[in-house]
Amino acid sequence: ESGSQEILEKIRKKVDLKRMIGLFKIANRCGLPTRANLIIGFPYEKRRHIFQTLFLQFRLALLGVLDAPIFLFSPYPGSDDFELLRTKGLISHLDDDYFESLGMNMQLKNKKMYCEAVGPLELTLYQLFGMLAFYGIYYLSHPHHFLRFMKNLFTDSFSNSVFEQRITYNLKKKIAKWNPLKNS
Repeated sequence: ESGSQEILEKIRKKVDLKRMIGLFKIANRCGLPTRANLIIGFPYEKRRHIFQTLFLQFRLALLGVLDAPIFLFSPYPGSDDFELLRTKGLISHLDDDYFESLGMNMQLKNKKMYCEAVGPLELTLYQLFGMLAFYGIYYLSHPHHFLRFMKNLFTDSFSNSVFEQRITYNLKKKIAKWNPLKNS
């Protein structure tokens, strides 16, 4: 969830980043599709932690990890961070809007940010930059994956990457909408 060993320890994730990188290498050599989910915007996170996470994301792209999206921190009820934010008065009450906001991770509307050192716009820009850089590095360093993606756009072939699936789905939906034969 983070490229910072310090943050991983704070959120009590028993992950050794060096070992994890090694495991990704082994899995990819065996032809297994790999994914990682990264999070930025923890309440106590600093820019250096975010940059460590972005750097990890870029390393994962070079390794051939299919997806490594960056999500913005959401405090889930029952977590230590949730309790910390409730104690500080930053989460007042739990209602439908709060629970709906937990599912709005990739959207800006209804999204409250809790990071003390970095503002919402900056976090969103890091998230966008990370996504663009990840797929740019991924496709440049693994051109056969890009060719497969292009092939999948024009066929009904299945794509392993969630990113590619969403692009393909949305593109095909738009093409179907503009299809003059269908609309006549």
